[in-house]
Amino acid sequence: MERQTRIQDLVQQILAEAVNKKLPIEGYMVTVTGVELSPDQKRLSADISVLPDKYYGTALKAVRKLSGFVKGEVARRAKLRETPKIYWQIDPREKRAAELEPLFRQIEEENK
Repeated sequence: MERQTRIQDLVQQILAEAVNKKLPIEGYMVTVTGVELSPDQKRLSADISVLPDKYYGTALKAVRKLSGFVKGEVARRAKLRETPKIYWQIDPREKRAAELEPLFRQIEEENK
């Protein structure tokens, strides 16, 4: 496994642990579904999944407030030259799946 992939896996684990331990979750669930570290290691995109999806905005605000703590954990545990800036976003695959779900239900009903 190449170094960049190992770092991304470690950073995803760190982010997931931080979200599970520090996020004040009431009525929704947040999962870190993926991370992508830029080649220069200065930018980190972190994808999250939120259930139920009506809490997207609430969850994004909450994880963004965690960024300082998470950056400290990444710096301490991943031992990178520079600590990357974290950009949190809703996992586009999850959002697309949520948009397609009603269409699948409609097709299923029409085929009965």
